[in-house]
Amino acid sequence: MPTKSSTSKIITALFLLAILINFIFFFKGNNYLITSMLIAVFSCLPFYYKYERRKPEAREIIVVAVICALAVVSRLLFAFLPGFKPIIAIIIIAGAALGKESGFLCGSLSALISNMFFGQGPWSVYQMLIWGLIGYCAGLLNQKDLLDKPVIRYSYAIICGILFSVLIDFLTVLGSGFTMAKYIALLIPALPFMAYYAISNVTFIFFLYKPFMKKLNRVKLKYGLVDEQYRV
Repeated sequence: MPTKSSTSKIITALFLLAILINFIFFFKGNNYLITSMLIAVFSCLPFYYKYERRKPEAREIIVVAVICALAVVSRLLFAFLPGFKPIIAIIIIAGAALGKESGFLCGSLSALISNMFFGQGPWSVYQMLIWGLIGYCAGLLNQKDLLDKPVIRYSYAIICGILFSVLIDFLTVLGSGFTMAKYIALLIPALPFMAYYAISNVTFIFFLYKPFMKKLNRVKLKYGLVDEQYRV
């Protein structure tokens, strides 16, 4: 029998889905860009709501803010190498160390803040959603310490590189009226970039994962961020 908490989560999810469907039908026609952006925005809201609802302590928020700052700075420092940046690796580490909700927050905020320097546009909400999900899934995987296994860790880094390109292209086409022909035409030239993103992620995960996890685990221990809520 569902608990009161699970019932409220289901009701919230259905309510958000109903609003989203109404927006999709309201903006149907030529307003594909508005519709696709609304899909991305409404997809982010349940994650923010869940994070806020568990009332994170100030010390946890500070740690998340510091990691977001590191992710943003890392993207700026490697601006001269398009596509080859540590930001995805840092988001993965944030999710693995602090849990899925903090991982989503780090990913989505890093995209929003860093695009203040790289340029905001319709792609910003897409990046927020995708990078947030990368951090969230990293937290899910590391509930059982799966990312401590090198094979799974590097495989996830590769998958993130490929999926980022695939999903960005999908949402871009969705913003102009989706057709499979358009999507394939955009996807095929992007294949070299998928490989580039994957190599970038694996490279930075190789150098950053263990030292960053070691430091973050020390911070968690020092400031009492070792409760089960930070792992699930």
